[in-house]
Amino acid sequence: MERKPPKRPRVAWEESGAPRERKPPPEPYEVTEVEPLRADADWLPVYAVEKEAVDCIEAYVKRKEKDLVQKMQFLNCICLLCSSAIRKGLTVSLDIFSFLNDLPEHIEVLLCEEPREQLTTALRYHCMNAIAALSEAMALSESGILHLLNVCFNVIFYLPPTRVLNICLYNHTLSAMDNMLQIVLGSHPTSSVNKQLQSIFELLLSFTYSGIKYVRERAMERIWKLCGFTASSFRQQLLGKLLDPPQTTGIVLKTLEKTTADCSAEDKEYARIILDLVLKDPDTWLTDVPEILGFWRKMKRNSTSVQAIFLSVLDVLAGRFPRDVLTSVLTQLPHTDQSTTLEVWKMVLTLPESSERILDELYSILQDKELCRIATAESGLLRLTVPEILGSIHRSLERNSKSLQKTLFSLLDVLTIQFPKDVLRSVLTDLPQTDSTTLDMWSSVLPVLKTSEHILDELSNVLQDQRLCEIFNVTTAELGLLRLTVMHPTEENMQQLCQPARLQRLLKIESLPLLWLVLTGLVLLSERPETAGVIRALLPEVMETLRFASTPITLKVLNIFRNVMRNLGKRQASPIALQLAEKILPLFNHVSSEVREGSISLFKDMMEAVVWCKKGNMKKAVRRGLLPLLFQMSDETPSVAQASGEALVACAKFLKWKELKHQAREENTVGIRMCLLQQDRRRVEGYLWQSLPYLKDSQASLRCEAVTFLGLAVQHSREQSEEMLNEICNALQPLEDDAHPAVRSLAAGTIQMLRHERQQAASARSRLAALCCWPCIAI
Repeated sequence: MERKPPKRPRVAWEESGAPRERKPPPEPYEVTEVEPLRADADWLPVYAVEKEAVDCIEAYVKRKEKDLVQKMQFLNCICLLCSSAIRKGLTVSLDIFSFLNDLPEHIEVLLCEEPREQLTTALRYHCMNAIAALSEAMALSESGILHLLNVCFNVIFYLPPTRVLNICLYNHTLSAMDNMLQIVLGSHPTSSVNKQLQSIFELLLSFTYSGIKYVRERAMERIWKLCGFTASSFRQQLLGKLLDPPQTTGIVLKTLEKTTADCSAEDKEYARIILDLVLKDPDTWLTDVPEILGFWRKMKRNSTSVQAIFLSVLDVLAGRFPRDVLTSVLTQLPHTDQSTTLEVWKMVLTLPESSERILDELYSILQDKELCRIATAESGLLRLTVPEILGSIHRSLERNSKSLQKTLFSLLDVLTIQFPKDVLRSVLTDLPQTDSTTLDMWSSVLPVLKTSEHILDELSNVLQDQRLCEIFNVTTAELGLLRLTVMHPTEENMQQLCQPARLQRLLKIESLPLLWLVLTGLVLLSERPETAGVIRALLPEVMETLRFASTPITLKVLNIFRNVMRNLGKRQASPIALQLAEKILPLFNHVSSEVREGSISLFKDMMEAVVWCKKGNMKKAVRRGLLPLLFQMSDETPSVAQASGEALVACAKFLKWKELKHQAREENTVGIRMCLLQQDRRRVEGYLWQSLPYLKDSQASLRCEAVTFLGLAVQHSREQSEEMLNEICNALQPLEDDAHPAVRSLAAGTIQMLRHERQQAASARSRLAALCCWPCIAI
């Protein structure tokens, strides 16, 4: 049976709080329906179950004078009647009963009769429970519900401030209101929830514009709880569509406030649900960045969990609105209490997901003259947080952010120009000192120094810093010497720089940026014949710096050795070549093509520098270099391949190996392989083990060459033990899944050949064992 209560005109709420004037129903109801039914309510299906409640309600509405007890009984009977009707499935005609007895009007009268200036009874509490019960039993029209809600909002929100109320009764009353709103929403069909929720929000939002602060706060609290309930019970996307940006921001602020407040478990759960919704849809909820950051700046963030919540919100904000975050922090947040704003800015720089976008946007902002002026002011946050900014740049570069690399280094240059002293000191004290990324940043900063005498003076001041000297255990005189390495290499500067004892101490510093300066100075000195011999004694310490496995450092070392050997006579250069030869071989397959080419060229120079009487001592290193040079002839960098071929020719000449020299000059890799394998079979096994590391080389061409050589080397090896064959097969197996098809094909063929060799070896051992046992069997 479709239940449609008679339509009643909706009357707007008056500020006076006076109840609506009751109007009699239309004449037909009085004559034909109302009077007979009011005489006896046995027509009501639930009457048989709750006769006393029905009678109590009907008696109340007829009574002219009512005391508080009777009012409470009336409201409780409404709740009891509706509850029983719902439980028994007897809600039919309850809407007609409600209309005929004017239940909404009586509840409204009770709400409005209560004094506005105090809260001394639980009558309002019970009124809202009765409204919730009637709504759940579908005994009220939608317009009737909204009117009663508006009445409730007025009589509750305009109560005096909380401090003058009975707090326990006040909290119970608000709880009843929240429960009533949830029941009103929950009792409506899904199809009409959107409309009902929108209507309730419109009512509540009207109170958020009140001139009284506590009225606004009470209304906002109800909106927030309704959002939490809706987000956990209905479709979450409803909320963003029903609220405008000022309200969505208010919800976010209230949610953040709940995370730090001592509130109920329900509120904590609502806060978690709403926060999850906010983080998933920042375009709807997080549009007012200055307001959110300003609010959070004032919040207490003592616990780790609260700090984590703030970081999650900040990360999403910075990722979605990086420019807004930056301009807010750098120019809009108050700097009077700088420690708090500073804390927020430092957090922005440590964000895991969005720091790269922040740095990109920071560089963009610094291109804006007006914003740059504000952001780089002496008291600005940028100067105070140079270490944090450099740390963020360092982390971004370590993540191989190639698309941002140019921007990051440009940002570093801008910061160096603006705050040279802070940047230089921070690189040397706040970043990891044995890290290649730190050295890359230092290398980017140094060219900027040469553009300004002022910045160069700042470097001098930093190098004279007593704290820095204590960190690296050197004197100010020693560290100050490094200023000369970035100045123009005049005769006077070079004479001041040429202090071997001090340079020797500086070579022991555990700092790549400072070592880079030391080696830069040594490169300058090694280029001059008059000073190359002086620094010859420092070459062992120079060689030790290769332990850092840094490409820029290694290139400097190779340059120094090359210059020294060229500027010294053959007799003086020969001992250097003998000491260096073995140590330089591992650099042939370095990750950097510059290092590969430089080390191979230096190896060639060394062989030519060794005097004839010392050649015997050099032969071992030269022979160990043959196979790596063969492999590097297949290097994908043409200059490295060419240098390897030239060095191999020099090796053959050094060893007086004519056939190898001929094949190397012809660049015939097949012929070179056969020369190495056939000339002395005793060396083949050594070549086998020397080849294995190249199977993991980053270049496919070298992996192919290594696989090919291994297959030939096994065939030419005098010893083909099962253990050796198994080890080589195991080393080759990963290459069957290589990304390069040529490597996969070669690896598969070689493994098949090795397995065949293994079977033949096993068969030969079986026959040999049988022959050895034959005399015993015969006996």
